[in-house]
Amino acid sequence: MSGCLFTSKQNGNTLFLPAAGYIEGNGVFSDEEAGYYWTADVCQHNDNTAWYLKFVGPHLQLRTHYRIHGCTIRAVLK
Repeated sequence: MSGCLFTSKQNGNTLFLPAAGYIEGNGVFSDEEAGYYWTADVCQHNDNTAWYLKFVGPHLQLRTHYRIHGCTIRAVLK
């Protein structure tokens, strides 16, 4: 399975995020190529958009996109 492995600089723990792609309309795009993960932050200038983490191979980007698109959500237990 394709994805990205992150390692904490604080404690050495690892987190693997699969390259799950995204959903637009009725289709899934970039699965097995890229990961698109929503953050918890809506854009201040437009609440119809939100921040997401995108990775393709080792390349990471923090970008914004319309919230109607289906990025992956990683559940976090507090």
